[in-house]
Amino acid sequence: MSQFQSAVTINPSIGVAGDKWGTNPRATVLAGEGQLVAGPDGLYVGRFAWKHSDGLLYNTGTGAPTGFVGREQQALITEFLAETSMLIPPGQGVTLFSAGDFLMKNEGDEAATENATLYVDSATGSGAPGSTGTAMAAAFTGSVAANVVASTGSISTNTCTASIADTTMTVTAIVTGALAPGQTITGTGVAAGTTIVSQLTGATTGSTGTYEVSIDQTVASTTITGSGGCLTVVSMTSGTVVVGQSLTSSSAIAGSTVLARVTGTGAAGKYWVSVADTISSEAITLGGGTLTVTAVASGTILPNEVFAGSNVTSGSYIISNITGSGGTGTYYVSVGDTASSTSMTIAGSVSTKWLIRNAAGVGELMKISSYALG
Repeated sequence: MSQFQSAVTINPSIGVAGDKWGTNPRATVLAGEGQLVAGPDGLYVGRFAWKHSDGLLYNTGTGAPTGFVGREQQALITEFLAETSMLIPPGQGVTLFSAGDFLMKNEGDEAATENATLYVDSATGSGAPGSTGTAMAAAFTGSVAANVVASTGSISTNTCTASIADTTMTVTAIVTGALAPGQTITGTGVAAGTTIVSQLTGATTGSTGTYEVSIDQTVASTTITGSGGCLTVVSMTSGTVVVGQSLTSSSAIAGSTVLARVTGTGAAGKYWVSVADTISSEAITLGGGTLTVTAVASGTILPNEVFAGSNVTSGSYIISNITGSGGTGTYYVSVGDTASSTSMTIAGSVSTKWLIRNAAGVGELMKISSYALG
């Protein structure tokens, strides 16, 4: 092992974060087989978790958490030469508790007092004894605008003239739309299930040139179609184009979403979308809104945090960074409000039904319980 004991503690620790400590009944979150699974980032033991719309569990979320990740010997040591781990690997089943008595580290910046309400950080799932003064709270100046493509937006199919030799597709002409890695291609003689892996050559992204495909085959020059459609944006009325947004307009097929950027970087350009509509030119509304932060008075702006301000819909939260990295810049948010520049705040944590049952300094273990006294 890489570490050696350097100190002796006369009074041993009361336990490890995630341990059970009381004798009150424990209850688990009810779910069917395979329905409580760690998301792609894994899941930390001793923190709270949220079940997202993709059906997976994350240590980030909005509103009340789904449950507490108790210590059930689920974490695995996967880092080379590491001696401990509190991380449950992605894809592994998780036991999530909705009630009971557990130990949790005080990761706020103030000491916990007995019988205080436990707050959970919506960006990390960690616990703290107060809604104010925690490290994740923020105050800033910002505005919000809906994400709307101007009346010059269009959607077409992705078609080209190309041949395939082994795993190299040579595209001699783009007929409509644009090609992008991830698209499933179809055409005369093309093997079923063939996808574009990457673009090898070409003057511009998604244009004529060569592409690597997933299946080794020989296909003579023919018309080949890439899955989904191509959104062409000439200009934006307001906001930004972001991967994951839904598309709505007078002609667009319901359920279409932005899958990837092709030549666009948030405004004018081409984007791969999930449905191959044929729209010549019209205004298109994209999901959510764009938060533009011009000044930060305190704290850090992170995904999944709920923010508030004048004309901001209650419960609006930050989905992802666009140009911002925690400070000034732009962010993709859940609601496309129209809010002019104003003071905004992030509480950074949400109140839970859990109570802290002991005095605990910053970094110390708190005894938390879902049961009230008496």
